[in-house]
Amino acid sequence: MHITEGHELNKIEPGYRSQSDSKYSKIESTPSLAIMSLYQKLFSNSNPKFSGPYILGWDENKLLEASLKGIQFCPFAIKVGNLIVYITSLGIKSNINIIGASVGYISSFISEFKKKRALFVQAIEKDNCKITIYISKNESIVVLGKMPDNTWKNIGLYKKFYGTQLFGLDIQCPKKLLVIRMY
Repeated sequence: MHITEGHELNKIEPGYRSQSDSKYSKIESTPSLAIMSLYQKLFSNSNPKFSGPYILGWDENKLLEASLKGIQFCPFAIKVGNLIVYITSLGIKSNINIIGASVGYISSFISEFKKKRALFVQAIEKDNCKITIYISKNESIVVLGKMPDNTWKNIGLYKKFYGTQLFGLDIQCPKKLLVIRMY
């Protein structure tokens, strides 16, 4: 059995599908739900319970090391206040460098915008820093600035943090990873 990323109508949210031979699960919001969905399809007379990531062996260092072998970058998350910022791309080596990050750097988090749940996707582009706020499938807002700090000032939210913190750049761990990845 393996898990593949799937896509439904809303392409900004990840989806997961589990497969065993020619049988597929529904597209689910988490890998564990995808596994449960397939299990229920295969064994319709049972009431399965999922033990969490440990059932998959994620508590075994050898399995973790083997699963990361040959992978140059593994997305990770950091905590900024109550926000969980996901760093999903460190970018490509270029002459443009914003606090150690290059063009293609992408981070994101989910929070509230105008009293609605929204996805904030932050990117470093060739000429600017961009924040796209996805409010719904059909509604998004794009905010541009030269640097993370002034881009966030243009939005006017999360004033107790620097824009570099919200981008995930003002924390020791990402800086080290960025330096390693760029050389």
